[in-house]
Amino acid sequence: MKKILLRPHHLICMHGFVGNGYSDEFAKHFAAVICQIKNGEAVIQVTHNLDDVCSTCPNVCHTVCDNQKMVEDLDKAYEEVLAVHENELLMWDELLERIRTHLTIEKFHEICPHCSWKQFGYCEKGLKRIIEG
Repeated sequence: MKKILLRPHHLICMHGFVGNGYSDEFAKHFAAVICQIKNGEAVIQVTHNLDDVCSTCPNVCHTVCDNQKMVEDLDKAYEEVLAVHENELLMWDELLERIRTHLTIEKFHEICPHCSWKQFGYCEKGLKRIIEG
């Protein structure tokens, strides 16, 4: 089965993704990544490095994100909350279960206060569908 590399914070971002992005290429690519995972065509492999979503992000310069410190802090927090680790493999249903059992909306707000996407409410809405049913 195909493996898709995802940073821990992208395990959360994908649930708020509505087709917007940093560029059309980024948005189309992120949508394709999510589709492959949801359809069972790929398994998630957790990584601490640039991942498959980052590959089309215009904020990536060579091997780091323009917002590297913030991204590392997000990754560390979500790695801890979701109890995931480097190279762990997760199927879509397993990820949803981790979110349901380990994440709260309050914890999401604590972890993501500085994310530029948070203001739109997409992630909160997507996470509420998972957490609250």
